[in-house]
This record gives sequence, structure tokens and C-alpha cells, in this order.
Amino acid sequence: MLAGIDAACFDAAPMQIEPLRLPFDLTLSLPGSKSEVQRLVVAACLAKGRTTIRDATPCDDTRTLVAGLAAMGFSVAWFDEGDGILVVEGGLPATPPLGATLHCGMGGAPLRFLLAIAALVPGTWTLTGAPRLLARPHAPLVDALRMLGADIEHVPGSALVVRGGTLRGGEVVLDASGSSQFLSALASIAPRLDGGLRITISSTLASPSYAELTREVLSHFGVGVAVAGRRWTIPHGEPTSPGDLRAEGDWSAAGAFFVLARLTRGRFRGANLRIDSAQGDRRLAVLLDDLRAPGAIAIDVAGVPDQAPNLVVAALMRSGETCIRGGAVLRGKESDRIGVLCEELARTGADLAPTADGFVVRGGRALHGACLSCHDDHRLAMAFALLGQLVPGIEIDDPGCVSKSCPRFFADLRRARHSPRCIALVGMRGAGKSTLAPLLAAELGLECVDSDALFECERGSIRRFVAREGWPAFRAHEAA
Repeated sequence: MLAGIDAACFDAAPMQIEPLRLPFDLTLSLPGSKSEVQRLVVAACLAKGRTTIRDATPCDDTRTLVAGLAAMGFSVAWFDEGDGILVVEGGLPATPPLGATLHCGMGGAPLRFLLAIAALVPGTWTLTGAPRLLARPHAPLVDALRMLGADIEHVPGSALVVRGGTLRGGEVVLDASGSSQFLSALASIAPRLDGGLRITISSTLASPSYAELTREVLSHFGVGVAVAGRRWTIPHGEPTSPGDLRAEGDWSAAGAFFVLARLTRGRFRGANLRIDSAQGDRRLAVLLDDLRAPGAIAIDVAGVPDQAPNLVVAALMRSGETCIRGGAVLRGKESDRIGVLCEELARTGADLAPTADGFVVRGGRALHGACLSCHDDHRLAMAFALLGQLVPGIEIDDPGCVSKSCPRFFADLRRARHSPRCIALVGMRGAGKSTLAPLLAAELGLECVDSDALFECERGSIRRFVAREGWPAFRAHEAA
């Protein structure tokens, strides 16, 4: 049974996921977008003035970033962590510490933003984290910062040591094929560099929607980013705080719920999701529509890589072959999501194979229960929980890893179980509706409502109503 508690409360025991028994009808206010909040925090620290950020979910990545910035001397702190309120007194530290060790855990974005800022702030800064984080690609950002005068010691797989305060503005060439976070980190510090920064992207830009989100956040602080083809130009200047900001809902966290609703004919609404959001994951619905097509199909997840695990689950539920491509960056995430998904889902009887940038999924086969390892990857935990709503007997070994981005994920998933859609039994007179309905309601734990009895309670005898108003009027009232 899913616990109605947040991820911090889970112990190390595997969690048994109980399948969803009914389609659901659920409206949620999603956590504040982790990606937007991190960019807002960085921009606020480098801007002039006081910024209050609301709906900043205190997930692991945001806490890591805030702690790292505070350790470097920035004035950033939780005003009310429970309500997700952060307060930043902007500006470079007047008297930064001589240095510190910044622990980044599993946070790729925190490490990359902190790396760029560490090169800006005088002091000796050691950035470390989990072995998987240190093994992820960071070299393109290190190389770009070195072009701008940064003094960085970097051996892949080991901590990074930065002797900060040596950066200058100018021109830089960036390989952003491994992550758009490299570009976002450089763009965020660019206004603080003498002469600004001109970035030429020498590769395909991974996950471009996240780079656009960075542009949008910088615009809140008065920073204009000019983009011409593969060239980004950010002028020098002192960004100015807009005062109070509220993070929008997280489309990434909503993904599993949208997929589950589509697969079970449920209904899901995100009360605080912006339809015009710069978050790329708002395009998930388009890909789910593509999966409705019969036969062999192909979908591209380059713009929504965080949804690839959820889309693999959706592909397993359809008949036919699905080629999922455009996800090369998945191999450099919290886990090798391509390899791990294929390995773990094979335990359930799933038929899928890895490709260089995605998967070939042969769906429509009968799946069975298994204990699945999340590999300390929050997106995999969510996708495996999604699968467990559809397939009996699924266990996941580390539910607590969802705290990286969405600590309340399982509590929200439990709400879906307790928000069933109405089930209507229809049939000819004497078909057995009155016998079946209370039995079904008892089995499912739902209230049984006899619509004829309800009608007569409100409007009197059906026979008399029909004699007076006619059958069309009765059917109209019945359907209302």
C-alpha cells in the first residue's frame, strides 16, 4: 500500500505498489518547478535587491543549491521551508569565505550552477558529490570556464577544485550536446562578467527547453539574452530583482499522473501548471497522442528527456513496436536510464531493447510482478511506481529517492487511489443493475447511488414525471 507521507519518511525496505483499481479524477497543485526554482535562486543571488521566491519545493536539489550558495557567502535562506518560501538578499558576497567544500549529492544542476559561480567568487571551492554525480559529464562546462580564465582542477570521477575570482568576459565555444545545464550555468553568470559573454554552441543543444527556461528567468531580472542561431549574447550589467516571484507548477512531476490518466481513462488536472510554460515537459500530451496510433511508430524525446521513463511504460501498454529516440542524454543522468530501464523492466517480462539514443519497445505483452531497483534515480522510481499501478506485484527498492525532485510524489499518488471517477451501470430493465451495483460498490469501497431512487427523492414518481413531461425530459434530467 502506498504511504500518504513524503519521501523522507521511507525506510530502506522495498515498497509494494498496489495496482490502481479504478480510473481516477484528480486535481493537484504540483510542487514548484525544480528547474525554475534553481534558476531563480541563482539569478536572485547575482542580482541587486531582495527577492522572495514562493512555492520553492524543498527537494534535495534545491536544498543542495541553497546550502552551496550560502557556504560561498551569498545571503540565501529558507524563510519558511514548509511553505516553500526562500529569501535572497542579492549581490556578490562582500567578504566571501576563503573557501569551502560544497557537497552536491546527486544534483547535476546544483553542481553545474555552483561550478560556474565558484569560478566567479574569490576563494578555493571543492565541489564533490555521489560517485555517480562525479562520473557524469562536466568537462564541457569546465573547458568553457577555462576559456574565460577559470582555474579548475578536474579529473573525471573526482571532486572539482576551483580557485575562484579569475573570470573575465568575452567569447566562448561550448559543447552542449551532453546537457543544456552547461549553457544555463554560463548564461546565468554572464551579466557579472566584464564585457558580458558571447557563447557559440558547437554542437546540438540537448534539452533546449531548459535553456529557454533560463532565458525566461533572466528576463525577470532585466537581463536580455540575444539568440541568433547557435550564438547567445548576454551583456554585462547588474541584474535587478523584481521583488516577489512565485514558481510555476512542475510539469516534470506531473508526467506520471498524466500518463496514468491516459492509460486508465482517468482525469488529471494540474491546478498550477502554465499552458504557456517554457518547461519542455508540457509537450508530453502530444507524445501520448502519438502513442494512440496503431502499429509500429516512432517518437522523439529530445525535448522531454525526463519523461522518457514514463513514455517507456506507456509504450509497454500499447500493441505494436515503439521506437523511442532522441534520448542520448539519458545515459548521463542520475543513472544510465537507457541501460537500467531495459535491465529492470526485463524482470517483469517486458520486451524492450536499448539503442544508442533510446529504446525499441515491443508492447502489448503480459507483464508480471518483480522487485525493481531504482538505482538512486528519482525518475525511475516514479516510472516504476506508474508501472505498479498497472501491473500487480511490482516492488521498488528505494522509494525515498524521489526526494531529489518531488518528496510528496507517493502522497500525491495515494490521492489518485482515493479519487475514483464515477462508475455508471446502464442496461435494460431487469438486466440486474440493482443487484450488481451494491455488490460492486462493496468490493471497490465506493458509495452506491440508485439514480432512479435519487430522481424520485428529488422530483417524485418517475411514472408520473414521464406521463407529464415525456421520456426525452426524463432522460435529459437523468443525464444532467
